[in-house]
Amino acid sequence: MSNNVPNWMHHSKKEQKRKLKPQALRQAKARLAQFKKRHMGRPQGDPSLYNNYSLILNPCLSTTK
Repeated sequence: MSNNVPNWMHHSKKEQKRKLKPQALRQAKARLAQFKKRHMGRPQGDPSLYNNYSLILNPCLSTTK
């Protein structure tokens, strides 16, 4: 009976890590960094612009009379 599977691999319940070539690994890291930068950061733009725009639409919100 020939058993070619190593013991640690046969009894391992975890998935193996993916093995990427160095260039592919750098590209994957860059894609992830760009995604995080685009979707997890603060919203872009000046918040005061939103306030000014809302005052134009609804002048009743203005505190000055």
